[in-house]
Amino acid sequence: MELTSYAALTVAGTEVIHKAECTFSFLGENSGGSAVTGSSTVTLTADAQPLQGGLAGVLVDGNQDSDGYGNTLSVTASGVLRTG
Repeated sequence: MELTSYAALTVAGTEVIHKAECTFSFLGENSGGSAVTGSSTVTLTADAQPLQGGLAGVLVDGNQDSDGYGNTLSVTASGVLRTG
């Protein structure tokens, strides 16, 4: 997983994250017994939030996205950050 932080905004001394990307890889067999491999990347990019005067997007609790294989990347926040 790759996280991209926003250095100009911190919460409790930690830079907030505005982009997260995860690559899921798979290996298996098709119905004919032939090997099948592949990968899929899911990327979360922050929506505009009313932080820093609306100039910065921040990933917040509940943000998520999935690929066509059912792999899901989601945000679960452990701290409190009020956006409104």
